[in-house]
Amino acid sequence: MRANIGDIIGFTRKDMHLEGVVTHIRENSVIVKLASCYDFRDLNIDNEFTVVGHSKYEVVQSAKIHLADEQTA
Repeated sequence: MRANIGDIIGFTRKDMHLEGVVTHIRENSVIVKLASCYDFRDLNIDNEFTVVGHSKYEVVQSAKIHLADEQTA
């Protein structure tokens, strides 16, 4: 399943499982803002955004489910 903007996705980078929120969708990939719990220097990543190919991630939580949870709180 392809991700939508706002979805939380999981993917592997440098032998580590990472998660982040989809901010933009491209033809062959998505741009993801990594979860704030990661120390980017330890991961050797310059900033909190990264590009992930559509075939390289799985949707962990749909934005639709996340919004529904917030509305009932």
